[in-house]
Amino acid sequence: MAIRTGGPVAEKVMSSLANVCNIALALGGLGLLVWFAVFMCTPRKRKQLLVTTSAQYAAEVGGTRTLRMGA
Repeated sequence: MAIRTGGPVAEKVMSSLANVCNIALALGGLGLLVWFAVFMCTPRKRKQLLVTTSAQYAAEVGGTRTLRMGA
């Protein structure tokens, strides 16, 4: 209501504010597009879960039992 009764000055201010908001949204969308392209093009850093065999792991932690089991 105050904008309608504000006259041509308020109308011009609101028009300028709308233009600024549209430019900000356009730049934000463009920035998001660039970020997404960079994100998709960069290689991921993956952590390998298993790098050794179970025999190598057993040797690292002290080896396996060498005693013969009796029945």
